[in-house]
Amino acid sequence: MQYKLFLLLIVAPLLCNTFPTQPKDICLHQKDTGFCHVNSITKYYYDNRQKKCLTYKDRCGTSKNRFDSYDQCYKQCSHLMNTH
Repeated sequence: MQYKLFLLLIVAPLLCNTFPTQPKDICLHQKDTGFCHVNSITKYYYDNRQKKCLTYKDRCGTSKNRFDSYDQCYKQCSHLMNTH
């Protein structure tokens, strides 16, 4: 019994670290447009490949990488943009 408990205490933390988690920086979260049946609203998100804020049509998306204006996106994510 003690062996199983010891094994559980060693293995459980290792398994917890193997599942993907969202990045801490919300600018690196994936864009989520949502799928509910409402009129879409223009929102902004940071695209890490292009290193800039882009527009998309939001339909109840839940990503934290979702901004009402370009300025909001820029203020939150400008630290990741190319500054050359």
